[in-house]
Amino acid sequence: MIRLRSARFVAMAALAVSGGVVAHAATTTYSFNDTLAADESGRPGLTAVDPLGKNSFDNATVFGKERLVYHWDGNRTPISEQAGLTLNTTGLLANKDSYSLELVFEFTEDTGTWRRIFDTTGRMEDTGFYVEPGDRLQVYNDVTGTTNVATNEFHYVAMTVSNNTVKAYLDGKLELSSPTDKLNIQDPVVSFFVDNNLGGPAQTEFADGRVALIRLSDAVLSEEQIGQNASDPFSTGGEPPPPPPPPGAIPLPGSAAMALPTAAIAGAFFRRYRRKM
Repeated sequence: MIRLRSARFVAMAALAVSGGVVAHAATTTYSFNDTLAADESGRPGLTAVDPLGKNSFDNATVFGKERLVYHWDGNRTPISEQAGLTLNTTGLLANKDSYSLELVFEFTEDTGTWRRIFDTTGRMEDTGFYVEPGDRLQVYNDVTGTTNVATNEFHYVAMTVSNNTVKAYLDGKLELSSPTDKLNIQDPVVSFFVDNNLGGPAQTEFADGRVALIRLSDAVLSEEQIGQNASDPFSTGGEPPPPPPPPGAIPLPGSAAMALPTAAIAGAFFRRYRRKM
């Protein structure tokens, strides 16, 4: 009983010192530095969809700077020859209907039809996030943006899903907002750039391209945060700042500062306990 109370005291002391602030939501980043692994340790890597064995890492100029990017290279038909990436999101998102996705990519061919960006259905349905035949962002088949997505040009594209509402941004500008559940994650394995295997009138909505960044966040980024990230997407972690401490709490500069007073309180408690024994 004494041990249980002691442990409870330490936990309460830590919570009091931290002001009850919960840690940041998790962000998982893929910057394609000659690897499909996540930048953060302990996170799953991307998996290549590369039936023709043509995918590769390339040098490219992205927003005025040279960097490595990942080139996916396949054929529109048959669907078995499309190329892209998949990611198993198990454990990455607390809620399948509340997250943010950021990408820096370009399509290197204009097929005159839809070009798939992102799928959440295990490639089983025609719904998803696209560039439509008019070269604008689209949540198929609900709402379409207004600005052209130029081919052979890298763009920062962001999307948030929250409360059955999807918002999409092009180069930091809000392009569309739609009340829809079509991008709630229905299958934990999401895919990038490959079309659906089943469902819908066609499975040919594919184009080759190159990607420099994919970032998935277990938080809904605000329009302001996305605008800031668009100005330099490679230098930001994509996470919102921690919430302010509750009224009366003493703000501290960081986790290291929190650890010191917490340890001091716990140490003082156990010293008093030993004296009583």
